[in-house]
Amino acid sequence: MKRFTLYICLLLLMGAGMLASCGEDRSAEYYSRVGATPWIHEVMVENYLYYSDIPAETRLNFFNTPPRFFASLLSRKDAKNGTYYSHIDSLGIRRATSLTPSYGFQFYIYTLTTEAEGDASTSQETVAAQVLYTQPQSPASEAGLRRGDFIVAVNGTAVTADNYEALFVDATQEATFTLARWAGNGLVLTGDVNIAAPRIVDEASVHTVSVIELPDGRRAGYLLYNAFETEDDSKLIQAFEQLNSYQPQFMILDLRYNPGGALNSAQLMATMLMPAESDGEEFIHLVYNDKKNTLTPYNFDSELMQGGGAHLSYEKLYVLTGTNTASASEAVINGLRPYLGERLVQMGTDTFGKNVAQSRFTSTDYPEWELWPTVAYVYNSANFTDYTSGLTPDIELEEGIDLGEAGTAQDGMVLAALYNMMGQTIPDTEGDATDTPTRSSLRTAGHRLYSSVSRKTPECSIQLH
Repeated sequence: MKRFTLYICLLLLMGAGMLASCGEDRSAEYYSRVGATPWIHEVMVENYLYYSDIPAETRLNFFNTPPRFFASLLSRKDAKNGTYYSHIDSLGIRRATSLTPSYGFQFYIYTLTTEAEGDASTSQETVAAQVLYTQPQSPASEAGLRRGDFIVAVNGTAVTADNYEALFVDATQEATFTLARWAGNGLVLTGDVNIAAPRIVDEASVHTVSVIELPDGRRAGYLLYNAFETEDDSKLIQAFEQLNSYQPQFMILDLRYNPGGALNSAQLMATMLMPAESDGEEFIHLVYNDKKNTLTPYNFDSELMQGGGAHLSYEKLYVLTGTNTASASEAVINGLRPYLGERLVQMGTDTFGKNVAQSRFTSTDYPEWELWPTVAYVYNSANFTDYTSGLTPDIELEEGIDLGEAGTAQDGMVLAALYNMMGQTIPDTEGDATDTPTRSSLRTAGHRLYSSVSRKTPECSIQLH
């Protein structure tokens, strides 16, 4: 009998986590050892969109570290391409690493097939990093790197599929880049540049604002917008005021490198892209789990413009998209579609396909942790949310390797939009002496291995603060 009693006590110790042991209250010891995990479990069971997929408590290890425990609760429905949308942040670590030193440029890694002029038998493959854009006041911009530049070697070491992360993502030292430009059928070396060591660089949401004049005198406004960040909302408002001062007949919103961000910033942008009389109309709405049984609308709201800003008036809105166009970027496109119809022209490739939103949860008992679980589906006013495979463009066009300056007709995607504005199709011939991009130069002459923009996607979800 004594052995049986001892066995029962051991079960209580193991299964109940030391809440009691043969009459002794050891709950304080239990909670001191499990820490934040019971709170994490409580938040997830109540708020997680896929709460029904959370394993039973008997299958959970509450003594795990908070990150491991949080991961054990997540549903496969909450992931795409191996990355979970829900995440947990340690504030002490995140504040130190959310801005890591960098050279200050985003890039693609390509495997390019090049050949000697007129001799296909001598073709060879070259791996290179192509600059998409540089950040102001960064080592990259100070070194003179330009959009479209290819980096083929660093300190004399050729870029390969195995070393590009070490050369560009994890780099810590100043370096010498060997540059090249694409010349129709191959790369032509253009020289070396010295670049300073990586340092903390701000990622500007509003990157490029320009106005392009068409041959008939009409104007197209252009905005390259790379993240929905609330701290940059004032700059977004200023950009729309600047564009509105030119009274453009068309608007080009470039979201090719925008993986998302704060929903309030997306709401602000959508408001300024709609006429003032649309105030109060629904932009998007969120649908939470059946425990919440809640539908939360986000409307076009001029009060978000902080007493400034501008409602743009235009004939057509062109939105440039790619596989890195995700989350809040997709919410803007989806939310505007019911109102603009054919006046909204999406150009490029299918977007990423993220139709869910995350919300932040904190606890005064565990101030070092922030939870960002997926909590809601994102619908537009026509109740459409089924875009997990991405939003399909109206005009499908691959972003090629002949990248020109952003916000000019030298950028192939921008040029395609300009031709469409004039009721024409982009020529399907080789480029001429003016180096004007054509449809053929938009085609990729190789295979894209990697996009540095994709590293921002997990952090830049649709965030509800």
